Amino acid sequence: MLFSCKITHSVLVSLDRRGEDLTAVYETCDWPAEFLRDPSSWLEADKMEQLLAGLESAFGKGAPFIREVGHQSKDLRAWGVLDSVLRMVQAPQDLFAQSERFLSYFISPAPPIGEVHRTSDSVSFVLPISEDRFPLVTAYLCAAFEALPTYINKPMASVTWEDSRVTIKWAETQESLLSDVEKENSRFTLNS
Repeated sequence: MLFSCKITHSVLVSLDRRGEDLTAVYETCDWPAEFLRDPSSWLEADKMEQLLAGLESAFGKGAPFIREVGHQSKDLRAWGVLDSVLRMVQAPQDLFAQSERFLSYFISPAPPIGEVHRTSDSVSFVLPISEDRFPLVTAYLCAAFEALPTYINKPMASVTWEDSRVTIKWAETQESLLSDVEKENSRFTLNS
């Protein structure tokens, strides 16, 4: 099984933005920087997990760094063409309607999903990938799934990955601060 270097590229872009010196990472790494920064490259699953563990150890500073990177997906623009595709989607349910397709951008071969349960604001399914074996990759993917609605200016989703079951819940509507202010102003105008 392989994991996409969309993950490593995202991490490296995030570290660049923080102003981190990545020289030591590249000197101790078995892969050239160009490979790790190519969103179309793929890395063996165990090697990806080891690389993320090293990056988490070096740069995490006690915070769940890999998860934070997943949450920054929209702003990092590190997924290549996928970033543009996601911006064209209209609603959260459209983002999650084909979860297996989204996963295929990050896992190769594309994993089969089973036991799919859908509601108007959630989906859950079973994947043949355990969070115990790949805790950092699954943490990143959970955070990336959570961040998907931000591509269409919606609040983040909530994702759990327990053993092999992934559950995604999202908000159908978003109350904006502006709409609250407008409601308050309309009440004030009516009462005057």
